[in-house]
Amino acid sequence: MKVKEVMSKELIVTYVPGTVRDALKTLAKHDVPGVPVLKVGTREVVGVVTRNDIFKKPEEDQLALVMNSDPYVISPDDEVNKAAKLFYEKKIHILPVVDEKRNLVGTLSPTDLLKLLVEKEDKVEDYMSKSCVPVYQETPLPIVMEIISITNENALPVLDDRLKLAGIV
Repeated sequence: MKVKEVMSKELIVTYVPGTVRDALKTLAKHDVPGVPVLKVGTREVVGVVTRNDIFKKPEEDQLALVMNSDPYVISPDDEVNKAAKLFYEKKIHILPVVDEKRNLVGTLSPTDLLKLLVEKEDKVEDYMSKSCVPVYQETPLPIVMEIISITNENALPVLDDRLKLAGIV
């Protein structure tokens, strides 16, 4: 199956020049962990920015200094297996889908690929990560941000005083 058959054609993006604040607003508004960064006035992909990128440089305001300026990208004609391998091996959660001129034509996320598995009767445990880094609910946010940055995880389970799941950050 080709990437173009499962990619999202709804383009959620941010632009450079731009600010980290603008990127955060986009991430929050659409509840996504990362977005392609386009050169203003074009559809040319010049980077990707994720929450983790922002957590790694919380004092920086300029998006160009925070974003990954050499992101992995994929072609609409590539096989979804190639995308799945990139997601797994590179621990990324957004793939810009680009044409031969590196113009954005769509995006692909692990969730898009999970939709292909819905018809199967596989168990969640066959696909879940076996390791995770929990944090205590009273942990200061700057420390949680540092843990996310070090572990390269996009979400951490939050435990309460009884070691019960209280939420996810």
